[in-house]
Amino acid sequence: MTEPPRHTAKKTAANGDAKPKPRERTRVDDVRALVQTRMRGPIETLLQKRVDFERFARVFLTVVEGNADLIKCTDGSLARAFMHSAQVNLQVGTAYPHAYLIPYWNSSGGPEGHGAHEAQFQISVWGYTELLRRAGVKKVWADVVCENDEFECISGTDGKIIKHRPSWFAPREARGKVLGSYACALLENGETVCEPVSKQELDAARAANRGKSPAWDLWPEQQFQKVAIKRLSKYCPK
Repeated sequence: MTEPPRHTAKKTAANGDAKPKPRERTRVDDVRALVQTRMRGPIETLLQKRVDFERFARVFLTVVEGNADLIKCTDGSLARAFMHSAQVNLQVGTAYPHAYLIPYWNSSGGPEGHGAHEAQFQISVWGYTELLRRAGVKKVWADVVCENDEFECISGTDGKIIKHRPSWFAPREARGKVLGSYACALLENGETVCEPVSKQELDAARAANRGKSPAWDLWPEQQFQKVAIKRLSKYCPK
């Protein structure tokens, strides 16, 4: 007897032998490659082993991936923001963030000049306070002054002296409109330096804000304090 012909079974997806199609690369993959691989060398050089690179990059990516507009931002702007963050060693997205990543629309940005989203690194009021403390300032404080507060600023040969008595426990609206802000710092030699900022100057700082950062609408009083701290820093150690 002759043996019946043997039939070779065809390999199909049903028996698990077919190779799955590779996953298409996404914008998130590109951003992760930028931050974790392409930028690793320059960032590690800037951090100088003060901070673990993996953690620093992970925090940065968490902020970027959590914002649809930041994901759209150009590689160049994200790289610049990441570099700036490492240069000053201030992380974004912590509980009291030392800095923010703000997405902007640049109408003339992009490779062909047709417009693009761009990320900007912005230091917060807590970030500027941290930088001053690292420089040797013993204490930093700032506040806003409202029309119903008791406030006095005297300037003379001993520098500026500020006396401020706000109604801490009154409803916020009872304090009235904001008239200005100020910041003070206690230096290592025991000297106290102060810097008051008028409402007119605060409005000018807000008007000069590139791209109209949402921080001015969400946390205006923090922004007022930040302006004062930035101006105060010129009298403090670097």
